[in-house]
Amino acid sequence: MPLVTDEAFVISASDWHETSRIIRCFARAHGRIALVAKGIRKPKSRIGSTFETFSRVQIVFYFRTGAEIFTLKEAEMVEYVPELRTDLRRFAIASFFFEILDRGLPLHERHEDVFEITRRFLSDMRLDGWRPGTAPAYFLYLVSALGFAPRLDRCAVCGQPADVAFFDPAKGGGVCDSCKPHETGLIPLSSGLRDFMLTAMAQKGEEVLPVTSENAASEFFNLIRRFLEYHFETELKSAGFLLRQVPQS
Repeated sequence: MPLVTDEAFVISASDWHETSRIIRCFARAHGRIALVAKGIRKPKSRIGSTFETFSRVQIVFYFRTGAEIFTLKEAEMVEYVPELRTDLRRFAIASFFFEILDRGLPLHERHEDVFEITRRFLSDMRLDGWRPGTAPAYFLYLVSALGFAPRLDRCAVCGQPADVAFFDPAKGGGVCDSCKPHETGLIPLSSGLRDFMLTAMAQKGEEVLPVTSENAASEFFNLIRRFLEYHFETELKSAGFLLRQVPQS
């Protein structure tokens, strides 16, 4: 089996047998992968502390086409984000972001755009002036890159341009006042959040991203949670913890 080198973000690490761990990560060239790190829990292991969640690491592993899990040979820490361990709000938001990565990325498919979004998202969270309102733009770009771009410039039911005031998780778009009485499961959408999301999508790819208020950020996280839980058909467990750290007033 050939040895390959890649860089990756650590999604999670779990114990496996007595001395090993299974590492789930998102690699730049190989997408979402799982690695078995043999002997990593031994006291003398050189890489035992390398795989902290949210860290960026360089990995060398044995690649085999069609395999569901690969064997790790070497690893080195590239970047650690200590701010996520000392600030509950940063930790909660990063946990939600990485759970979306874990649920939304297909196995072994390269997503260079998602990797870059993730790198910028974590770099931004290290800034002294960071606040929750800086994160929604990254989430919006992430879900769009995963194929779940919300449509808010027109009604998802009738197709007419409208200043939508509700969001339909099933249809992935806004719903106008005229269509609202005929639909179920809608989420109220404030004009402030709608305008922010439209602006953020229009500015996608720019160096400076739009920032929203903390209250709108909480509204956004709740909307994205319900939207993705519908399409992933599973509960996003980190979302509840996040909404307790960034409550909507």
